[in-house]
Amino acid sequence: MEVKLSEGAFDNCGPLLNAEKLADLKTLPQWECDEVASQCQLAIRDALEKHGELLHTDATEPQTKFFIVNPVLSALGYVFSVNESISVTGDTSAAVDYTLFDASEGFEEALPFRGGQAFFRGAIALCQATGWEDSLDLHEDAEVAAQQPIVVLDVLLRSTGVDYGIATNGRTWRLVNRGSSETYG
Repeated sequence: MEVKLSEGAFDNCGPLLNAEKLADLKTLPQWECDEVASQCQLAIRDALEKHGELLHTDATEPQTKFFIVNPVLSALGYVFSVNESISVTGDTSAAVDYTLFDASEGFEEALPFRGGQAFFRGAIALCQATGWEDSLDLHEDAEVAAQQPIVVLDVLLRSTGVDYGIATNGRTWRLVNRGSSETYG
């Protein structure tokens, strides 16, 4: 079933989003989700509630990854590998925070190729994460921006050939396509 934003939730003649129509979204049949999606929502909500106090005290990148990103990716059903190395240019290598596979079979098939380009062939996405309070918006300073997840993700997508990536600080999740990722960096 298809929901068209032009049916009122999106109104470009006034405010960007119509609050009244957005409130009505929950009444649409498309809003309802199956049992698997409901369980996913509960798992994510539980992780946020369980670790909310820590997160709001400026959680570090490792804390954000462990307490939020890992549970969210698991709840969404991804099989993932962490900190996989890839050569980006010449002798320079980088670590991919998360390499996402849609099933354990894809990950198992990639294992013999770990450490090389071929490891990423079966991956469906890459994910780069940062600390809870860190911004995903590009910093004006080029040196600082070069270390931000969205810029690193662009380099990694191009180096691995994977089409999709996610940049996150645990609160905000940005889906990026390799074909347009250079517009972020």
